[in-house]
Amino acid sequence: MRPNHIIRCLFIVLLCTKVYVVKSQNMNEDSLINSFKVEKNDSVRIYGALKWVNYLLNHKLEATKGIATLDSIKQLSTIREYPTLQIQAYNIAGNYYKKTNNWAGALEAFNSAVTVAETLKDNAQRNKVKMMLLSNLGSIYNVNGDFKTALEYRLQALEIVEQLQPVNYTNLATVYINMATDYMSLKMPEKATEYAQKVKKVFDSLKAPLQITAYSLFYDIYSQTKNATGIKSTITKLDQLIDSASLSDVQKFDALYTSNYMQGDYELTYNKNQSKAITLYQQALDYANKLGDDRNVVFIYNRLGNIYLEQNNYALAISNLLPAYELSKANELTDQQLEISKLLARSYQQQGQFAKAANYYSIVNTLTDSIYNNNKTNELNFLEAKYQNQLKEKAITELRLSNTLNNLKILQRNKWLIIGGAIAGVVLLLLLFLYKNSKKNQLLVKKDNENKQQHIQFLQQQQQVVSMQSMINGQETERTRIAKDLHDGLGGLFSTVKMHFSSLQHERADLSQNPVFIKSYELVNTASEEVRRIAHNMMPEVLIKIGLIQAVQELCSSINAGQLLHTNLMVFGMDKRLSPSTEIMLYRIVQELLNNIMKHAQATEAILQFNKDGNRLTVTIEDNGRGFNTAEQSNKASIGLESVKSRVTYLNGQLSIDSQQEVGTTVMMDFLINE
Repeated sequence: MRPNHIIRCLFIVLLCTKVYVVKSQNMNEDSLINSFKVEKNDSVRIYGALKWVNYLLNHKLEATKGIATLDSIKQLSTIREYPTLQIQAYNIAGNYYKKTNNWAGALEAFNSAVTVAETLKDNAQRNKVKMMLLSNLGSIYNVNGDFKTALEYRLQALEIVEQLQPVNYTNLATVYINMATDYMSLKMPEKATEYAQKVKKVFDSLKAPLQITAYSLFYDIYSQTKNATGIKSTITKLDQLIDSASLSDVQKFDALYTSNYMQGDYELTYNKNQSKAITLYQQALDYANKLGDDRNVVFIYNRLGNIYLEQNNYALAISNLLPAYELSKANELTDQQLEISKLLARSYQQQGQFAKAANYYSIVNTLTDSIYNNNKTNELNFLEAKYQNQLKEKAITELRLSNTLNNLKILQRNKWLIIGGAIAGVVLLLLLFLYKNSKKNQLLVKKDNENKQQHIQFLQQQQQVVSMQSMINGQETERTRIAKDLHDGLGGLFSTVKMHFSSLQHERADLSQNPVFIKSYELVNTASEEVRRIAHNMMPEVLIKIGLIQAVQELCSSINAGQLLHTNLMVFGMDKRLSPSTEIMLYRIVQELLNNIMKHAQATEAILQFNKDGNRLTVTIEDNGRGFNTAEQSNKASIGLESVKSRVTYLNGQLSIDSQQEVGTTVMMDFLINE
């Protein structure tokens, strides 16, 4: 796979409320405090208090004080008179919980904000937001590998975005690119090409960063369809755009890395010019080093090592693979560490250094066994979730039956009361007594039914949570199983085939000039790399082997290398690992939210914080992007956040969002970790 390549699974940011974000940590605190302590107007006073809370949470980092103050504000009776301020309060909480990876807390906050937003009315805004939410929801399914469901949401989003006036070409192109990406993932290059052509029609109306993303899409489509002419044309146009567009240094370095990587692949695949490919890869390596992206550095070293292996230049292969191995180990890039270990084992074996080869084969086996054990744990968790779901369904069925019997009893009692009233009309006092007694019993039964109905609703909610847990666990289990089968099964088989090819070439030097032999070897190598790429996309090795924080750090490093967004990870109290299912959920949510920032927030910086105190884990993600504006957005519930909310619910957390247009967005999450 191409690590940290220009990301196309784009998100459209939901603008839902006007939220104040403090831009400087040197802001006059007395002025902030006075804005709500001195002001008499309730709305202005509450707004000032919310600004103070946002300052506490996002700049002074006084989480306990900030959350306590926010909870006090949300309890004020007067805030209910101002729906916009209510939404802002929930958004501040949601942004903070999201930034601190407290998905349950963030989810609860955003759900509350959505409930309040339902009281606002604007049909045009509703359609705009619905389009954005559908696109975001599709992106969530795409990230999780459910490409068909992702495509369904993209189609719904497309139906809306094509009707919106005036035409927003950025949103339109974003939906087209997303749909093309989904079709490529579904191995339907014809449909992917169809939507790529739609992107080309609005290409001139797009900003340079989105144009670069579009070129990346075109390149991948041409690569999948083996269209060498299209690939060459795309690379040429990308280079022209890099020369003419106004890009930041980070954006330019990332684009140049991408261009050199593409050209290196082109020379290697179509021109069979290994020497030129090496030069281009080395240039890409230089840009990766300038970006400080260890993952891309490791990847390019890996590519160079593979070329030298094909040339039987084992010394140069090892000289490139060893630093790649050390970097992958230092950065806990377990997936690449495993792949590089296999290549080092082969290189040392070909050199006759069998002790070193055996050592790296041992490392490969250790990493493989660890992945297998984690898979078994996930399978057990999934079976437990299914069992709990069956228990909930049984309880709900029994309660519904009991409720039905009580209703029948009420009907029968009323029937006899009517008959008794007609017969005993002359006995007024007795009738009155019976009537009062009957009403009392009805009220008791009604109250009992209401209580049971509430219990049924509660169990239904629990059932939904369990069903969601089963679905998520099942997805992760199947994804991990397939990744393992691909990596250890087909991956190992391809490695063995390549080893035999190398051995055969070593024994018969004349084969190195045989076109059929060379082409066969290249095809086996390409298939092997594709298997490894698919396996890694389905389940990051670093998350399984080392843990959440290292996986998030790797994700941040990958994003930083892209130079479109600089991320900074801060961790407090995360000394021990969480359960595998919890770590996977947290990683997927962080991955989703960072993708959202990169694709639609137009931010240059993002800060992630993990703060664990006892059994309480708070996760915060903050960016300096364009933020949200409630005056321009619909008030309908956020479909785009449904996957994130589901995962936060899975972890029994709370979610809230704080955002202001052209200032930034903060997502806050709060979890109680009982592990």
